[in-house]
Parts: sequence; C-alpha cells; structure tokens
Amino acid sequence: MKALAILSVALFAASASAETGFTASSSTTVRLGSKVISAGDSRQKVVDAGGEPARRVDLVNGLGVKLGERWAYKTGNARYTIIEFRLDGTVYGVRDVIGQ
Repeated sequence: MKALAILSVALFAASASAETGFTASSSTTVRLGSKVISAGDSRQKVVDAGGEPARRVDLVNGLGVKLGERWAYKTGNARYTIIEFRLDGTVYGVRDVIGQ
C-alpha cells in the first residue's frame, strides 16, 4: 500500500511537470523557511515554516470528490515548493519545482 502511494506521488509529479513546463525534483523532505517539511507533518507546521502559500488548489478525483490540497510556495526566481496534504491535514507529498 505504501509503495502504491509513493508511486502515485511520483506519477503525479511527472504529469504535473509535463503539463506545466516545470521540472520537479521529488524528495521526501523540503526546506521551507528555516524548517524541514516531510511526509506526516501537520498543516500547522507548514504554516509556521512558510506562512500562507502563494496558491492553494483542491485535489479531486474524477468524480469531483475532494481528496486533499496542494499548496505552492514561491521560494525563489522561478522556484516553487509544492506541498500536498491529505484531508486529515497531514503532508503526504513534497517537492521542489523549477520553471524552465
């Protein structure tokens, strides 16, 4: 089950890169401000580290059911940190994205 979740995140990162023209660097942790964010962290820890995100997007399935949220933080010139949350507010995916 855990392997399936990891595969899903990797496939999502690849599809997001192809759709947006960005390259994604997938990892298990990212630095946001002065803190390290990783899978399992709370929404509050993310807000404490980076404040409010530049953008929030609901993650929905094909039937329109909300599965979670994706937050984007601008972390530099054409650089973003993407953090994805489950409905319970825990982080399940993190990655840094660099525009081309």
